[in-house]
Amino acid sequence: MTIVQSEILRDLESMGIELVFWEKPRSFPGSLVVQPILLDEIKQAQVKDEEVKKNRKSINKGKALGFIEGERGVIKFQNRICVSQEGS
Repeated sequence: MTIVQSEILRDLESMGIELVFWEKPRSFPGSLVVQPILLDEIKQAQVKDEEVKKNRKSINKGKALGFIEGERGVIKFQNRICVSQEGS
């Protein structure tokens, strides 16, 4: 493992991110992709939320004043993400 790889691992660990190595001990992956999942979790909760379902239908009919379907299909009201109360 190179010095740069050790520094990356140390930085990740300081952020509470743990890498699990399945092959050789301390082998470093050729690439690593890190993605935030918060929007995905919100979108999944919106799919189950009855109020958000109603708003999505209204958006599709052009009758949802202030509501939009934003990037990645997340429903927003006045440009703020609608977060379901379920599961909180």
